[in-house]
Amino acid sequence: MFIKGEIMNFRIAILFLVMFLVSNLAFAQKQLLFENKTLNKTITIEAKDYLNLQFNGYLNQTTEIKSYVAEVKDSSLLFRTIPNVGFTGKTYEIKNSDITGFRKLSVFQPYIKPAINLSVTIGSYFVFDASNKFTDTEVILYTTVVGIATSYVVNLIFKDNIEFQISDGWNLRVGAFATP
Repeated sequence: MFIKGEIMNFRIAILFLVMFLVSNLAFAQKQLLFENKTLNKTITIEAKDYLNLQFNGYLNQTTEIKSYVAEVKDSSLLFRTIPNVGFTGKTYEIKNSDITGFRKLSVFQPYIKPAINLSVTIGSYFVFDASNKFTDTEVILYTTVVGIATSYVVNLIFKDNIEFQISDGWNLRVGAFATP
């Protein structure tokens, strides 16, 4: 009798494990894989990744979009722009076959670049203003120069141009991964 109870508990445990695995695979998230066999490199794109994407537009013109990926579908990527005050975000769907180039960016990049530029510019204003060597006009002029130089240096450090071209041997593949 004792062995029968253990076997029943084991069967229930196996049943729950199978149900968990099946439900996990059924609700698996999709991801877009960019693969280059010659470079032996794979770049994975999932929902909520920040991406700079180059693609053939409506009239076959080359277009770029920098935005967060909202969803990876079987044959396309869905982008949703961040809504502004009073405006709702727009949704863009781009077919995988139209993609010509890409670059995966840091998720925080849209916030880091302006924050660094703004903080250095405001900080330089207070440094120049605290020094009694400069007139108000000179303080504003030097602060503007520091802001422009900071913007240039930040754009050099945090590059966001297209890094990889599909024509250089990159293949696209949609896969799925199960959440642990």
